Amino acid sequence: MKHFALGLLCVYLVGCGPTHVATLDAPETLMLEKITGVIASHLNKPTHKISPDLTFAELGADDLDLVEITMDVEDQLNLVIRDEALVAKTGSASANDLCRRLTVRGFVDVASKAPQPESANTLHPDAPESGVLRNMQVGFYGQVSALPNPDALELVFIPNFDDVRRFKEEEEGRSLTKSEVDDLRSSSVVTALPPEMAAKMRQRNSAPPQ
Repeated sequence: MKHFALGLLCVYLVGCGPTHVATLDAPETLMLEKITGVIASHLNKPTHKISPDLTFAELGADDLDLVEITMDVEDQLNLVIRDEALVAKTGSASANDLCRRLTVRGFVDVASKAPQPESANTLHPDAPESGVLRNMQVGFYGQVSALPNPDALELVFIPNFDDVRRFKEEEEGRSLTKSEVDDLRSSSVVTALPPEMAAKMRQRNSAPPQ
């Protein structure tokens, strides 16, 4: 009788276990699906090719791709993903090999714990902060350019400022005055990046569409 009762208990535990785990993992599973869609769209790959255990490098992404994917995820999911959180997830002390170490699953784990902009101590277009300029911060040029910049980060307009100005002039049907250009620049969105990455993004932004 004792063996029979023990057998029933094992069957119960085995039967209930998967259902319990699935319930706990549901939010992360949903986030994985959303982030996988962003990555697939950015890298022009089918979603079934985006395995959670692959690193971004194994998916063919470079550092700039990771920056742009992070920004897209932040925008679509209303999150603030810190670069140091991504680095810490890899167990590395440097962001230089982030793409080679960070897996999709690791990225999703960091994103699932990331705060929303209004509660995060980070710069956001509608929530400027005091302090120093941080890598991958996003904000309006007039606000961001005034921050101390000890790491010599460069500001890259998103989209390219020449395109923003051209669109505005087409909308107005005339050339903008110097003061209007200055005002437009001040209210345009930029991101802060290391010089090498900033150069890559500028080159990509200025490349003609294929």
